[in-house]
Amino acid sequence: MVVALGPGYGYYAYPSKTWLVVKPENLSNATRLFHDSGVNITTEGKWHLEPALGEKSTIDSYFKRKVQQWVNEVKELATVCNDSSSGGLCSSHTWYGQQIV
Repeated sequence: MVVALGPGYGYYAYPSKTWLVVKPENLSNATRLFHDSGVNITTEGKWHLEPALGEKSTIDSYFKRKVQQWVNEVKELATVCNDSSSGGLCSSHTWYGQQIV
């Protein structure tokens, strides 16, 4: 229905890029309901515009990767601060602002 009616509202759905995250006990129903739609179905989880959805292992993996990325950025920021105090201040504001958005 979204594929058919969406363009009239400026929304263009791409079923092949769509993921339906379901609990394992709902997999057979989801597969039956969406079998001809082109929608992908998983019980494990997926990343969606950065945050992870679904199984705890998928979410844990996402956050471990994200925290490591932040650790690396703070180390790089510390290096900049050692080289130039004003450059470090500017970079810290930029870095912190990006993390809370």
